[in-house]
Amino acid sequence: MFILRTLPLAAVMAWISLTYFSVDAAEGKVHTGVVNMQFAADAKDLLKDNEVALIVLFDPDNAEQKKMRTILRRVGQSEEFEGVGVAVADSTEQRLLEHFQVTKEMTPFARLYRPFDANGDRPDQQPQKPVILTYDGPWEYSALKSFLYKESLPPVLRLGAMDKTTPALAARTFMSFRQETISKFMVLHHGPLAQETYDELLAYGLKHRDVLSVICVDMSLDRAKEIGHNLLHMSGLERDAVHAKMERPLSIFVGSSATLVYDGFYEAEPLDWFFNDWMEQGAGGCSGTWKDKKKGKKSKKKRKAAKKEL
Repeated sequence: MFILRTLPLAAVMAWISLTYFSVDAAEGKVHTGVVNMQFAADAKDLLKDNEVALIVLFDPDNAEQKKMRTILRRVGQSEEFEGVGVAVADSTEQRLLEHFQVTKEMTPFARLYRPFDANGDRPDQQPQKPVILTYDGPWEYSALKSFLYKESLPPVLRLGAMDKTTPALAARTFMSFRQETISKFMVLHHGPLAQETYDELLAYGLKHRDVLSVICVDMSLDRAKEIGHNLLHMSGLERDAVHAKMERPLSIFVGSSATLVYDGFYEAEPLDWFFNDWMEQGAGGCSGTWKDKKKGKKSKKKRKAAKKEL
């Protein structure tokens, strides 16, 4: 167990995601910004065309909610949610308030729809209807974006099962690999995980999902094996030495500029101890705090040039 500082980590993670997740555009319409819903049919189309949808209803007469709507639009326009089957929509229409049985006193009313529940990505435990979550957190950019990001992904991602997933989920997994705001807990294993190990990882992923993504890599599969080998190389571990000890899973915390190898028991106490150690040592810049990248105003020179072109 050690920290190894390696500057090109983010680039390596991006390469892994490009190599492994060679998928076409996500199913449904490519998401661009925030949809302004006018009718109930708009909401139905949104849910039909996207795997994950965040629908928010506002009171048109509330000045404070106009500011909240601006925050929502900045979140919805984030590049992380482009073309990955995630949609954001809002409305101030009375007919939509009535459709969702929401009074003005209940606004802002935010509801998220997704195709999986807290059991992760296990196909034998998926719900028949979309799971509905209500957002009741603070109307701040980081909190709202954290909610949409973490709830659009299963609490445990299993790369061994990626061939059975939808292109949209594959695209969101690609997104999570490249995202430096959230640390990754990469679990390398051979063959199916024991049920008790998976259950511990599921609980672990749910507990820390604001700052951590749990991703299981089945090294017995050719496509996943390459990812595992690259992770081992990043962490300064010899492949042969690791394979000799693979009777049980080996895990690696991955940040934007650091790794921490975990070779302990998959139980709550030792996992939490290592997680705290990882965060205390910097976590490679992965704080889980999303920064609002506002577009800067054009300079006077650029504005003059734009006017001349017109």
